[in-house]
Amino acid sequence: LQIPTLVEEKTYDVIIEVDGEDEDGDNHEMVWELTLEVKKDKHDLIIDRAELSPQTIKCDRNPSLDTRIVNIGREDEDDVSIEIKNSELGLNVREDDIEIDEGDNEDAVFGKSYNLRIDDKVKAGTYPINVKVYYDSKSTDEERVDLIVQSCVEAVTSVEAKEPVEVITTPPV
Repeated sequence: LQIPTLVEEKTYDVIIEVDGEDEDGDNHEMVWELTLEVKKDKHDLIIDRAELSPQTIKCDRNPSLDTRIVNIGREDEDDVSIEIKNSELGLNVREDDIEIDEGDNEDAVFGKSYNLRIDDKVKAGTYPINVKVYYDSKSTDEERVDLIVQSCVEAVTSVEAKEPVEVITTPPV
């Protein structure tokens, strides 16, 4: 699991160095030294990933949805929920009681893959799947991923007769 870059709530010393050449060929350099203060919201969860695999389905209608939620707030969260919905597809997945710590390591990340089953009766089209994350029943982030459903047409093989076939019909009596 590769985690996104996370930072602690504190003050950082930052040095910015710029080097460039003007139209006369003269070299110019500039250095800025500054202090960057990072302040985090108390509660802040984001959906860092919501990806379908595959995004387009045909006859095999079992895509997976890979999700990753990151706690970028300054509090541990012990009542997180994720919701995956689309009424046309019959999707209504909800997972509760997820715990995600605060911080700058993998404890601040929750990742999970959900196997989705799409009914064979679903017609071809593009269907938006909504992914929402909540803490304490309050929505904090939302992503939309589109699932493309194509018609499943099974191949039909034709059989050709090698010799002419004589069809005999009897007249009605």
